[in-house]
Amino acid sequence: MLSAVRASLAAAAIAVIGLAGAASADAKPAPVGPTKLILKLCKPHFESKTQYLGIKKIGFKYYRVYRITVFYVNKFCKKTLVRVHYRYVPLPWFFKKAPAGV
Repeated sequence: MLSAVRASLAAAAIAVIGLAGAASADAKPAPVGPTKLILKLCKPHFESKTQYLGIKKIGFKYYRVYRITVFYVNKFCKKTLVRVHYRYVPLPWFFKKAPAGV
């Protein structure tokens, strides 16, 4: 009796799998290419990126050096480099470098 129950459960499982396979075979195949044109638009604007480069000594003073990069973003979200400039921020007069042995 136990083997008959197992056999009927196995037959039911095979039938369910067969029905699922038949239903997916009747479905339409997925389209290969894009169905509609996707165009991303942006509001034209400028973006800037600041990068700290380190400390530089000019004459008898020390300065923090930053590189500032400016990009223009057009209406199609494409970035174009506009300019790169450097900013020197003076450090206080009491700034001294650490000794080399420390």
